[in-house]
Amino acid sequence: MNSWTCTKCKTGWPEELNECPVCASTPKELPEELLTKLRKWLTPNGIRFFKELKEKYGTILAVYMEGSIPHPVHLREGMQIRNWMREQAEFKDFTAHDYDNFWSYLIERAIEGA
Repeated sequence: MNSWTCTKCKTGWPEELNECPVCASTPKELPEELLTKLRKWLTPNGIRFFKELKEKYGTILAVYMEGSIPHPVHLREGMQIRNWMREQAEFKDFTAHDYDNFWSYLIERAIEGA
């Protein structure tokens, strides 16, 4: 079973639920300060990269070809995002599984407002 860690109260809950069973927040409720910090870390080039992926492939979780070599965004750029998340207090209670499941949602939210 996949799970989220609530960014508000840090409670773990199954991702098939639409809200945290403790505080009723949703994964969509991210502090704007966190998104601003992520946008600053990404720089305009990183924001543009993810926006272009979304526009071209319909998702930021694309696997595209660089010549004859596959480029899996989840493994490459995704790892950089997950490492950034590990440095943030908001994610200190995340498990490896939480990082894997949440990084793309975080980027989607960050590029929406950029």
